[in-house]
Amino acid sequence: MSTMLANRYMMEGAYTRAIKEYRRALESGRPRGLIWCKLIIAYILNGSFDSALSEFARMLREKPEDIDKPQEKDKIYSLSYNKAINEITGRLRKTPNDMSLHNCLGILLYFKGMRDQAMAEWSISLNVNRSQPVLSHILELIKEG
Repeated sequence: MSTMLANRYMMEGAYTRAIKEYRRALESGRPRGLIWCKLIIAYILNGSFDSALSEFARMLREKPEDIDKPQEKDKIYSLSYNKAINEITGRLRKTPNDMSLHNCLGILLYFKGMRDQAMAEWSISLNVNRSQPVLSHILELIKEG
């Protein structure tokens, strides 16, 4: 039930409510990869970039078994993903040195399987500010595979 409600909130642009419901769904024990991706995208669309990065690190640590399944088949995921990509890339054109935007774009590229492009975005972010413990932890988790 939480997932259906969260999806509705995502479509309405009520991202704070969607975040709350996706968190509830994660705690229910269902397959979590897709829910986690939607939660992270909700954080990005809500402008909660640090929370998105922290949640992404948590997801990589816990390695949900269904994370590599094609998410594009889920309509809510696809629509939200496309909206997030458009918003982040648009904002990056205005503020190209914003490390939070590069971090979020890296996450979104990672979700699409574009690992090299994601790493390039994270490198740009680290060039802006080397002191990013969460991002450094993410890069270690990815290297460990």
